[in-house]
Amino acid sequence: MHMMLKYIAMTAVLLLALVMPVQAVPVLDAPEQWVNDANVEGWVKQNNVGANVDVTHNDGGDYLNVNFNAQGSANPGSVDVVAGAGASSGNFVGNYTPVEVVNLRFYAEDTLPSSISLYFYNVTSGRTWQYDLSNPLSIGQWTSYSVPFGSTFVAEGTGWHGATPGYTSADFLADMVAVDWIGLHIDRFGTTSAEDYGLDDFELSIPEPGTFLVLLAALVPMAVTFRGQLAGLLSRMKGLIGLS
Repeated sequence: MHMMLKYIAMTAVLLLALVMPVQAVPVLDAPEQWVNDANVEGWVKQNNVGANVDVTHNDGGDYLNVNFNAQGSANPGSVDVVAGAGASSGNFVGNYTPVEVVNLRFYAEDTLPSSISLYFYNVTSGRTWQYDLSNPLSIGQWTSYSVPFGSTFVAEGTGWHGATPGYTSADFLADMVAVDWIGLHIDRFGTTSAEDYGLDDFELSIPEPGTFLVLLAALVPMAVTFRGQLAGLLSRMKGLIGLS
């Protein structure tokens, strides 16, 4: 029995050794809460359209503040506020296969946005994916969102879909393995006055029954991919530890 347990343990180690170099898993169940004063934790703005946008730390409430500056006429505008390799110690980049839910809270201080979406991007493929969120119901209150991940791709409509038409479910699953940045897309309402929004408690999560079962499910397809290499290594190991 001892030898069999040793064999099983070594099998698990080999499987992990074959799989883990592909892409590291991002940090799970560790929400970014922007608790350090005057520190945006490396989150940046991208693709700013319209009036200038400032991304700052809200010292009074410890959250990420997104401010669309006042503008001369009531024009639309938008911005992506994202975390890449340089944000939050790199906690939000990597292999999203084990991720089940993305949690976040959103705040509209003075004006409801026109729309908001969760986005992620894969540098290698050049594809951007989005999940359209329902608009907050009221001004001056935080709205919580739990966005499902994994196999929730849809060609269009509610769910994860390509920011550009024509992407497939196979594209989605391939891009999940190497997410280079993730964040929020905000479309301002388009008033002439400044518009302020907040982001807090941004988190990649695995709800119960727990991390191990989800990780195991993620490793099984990869085990099939590497089955030839794994079989040869296990055969040699059996000989070394005396199992026939």
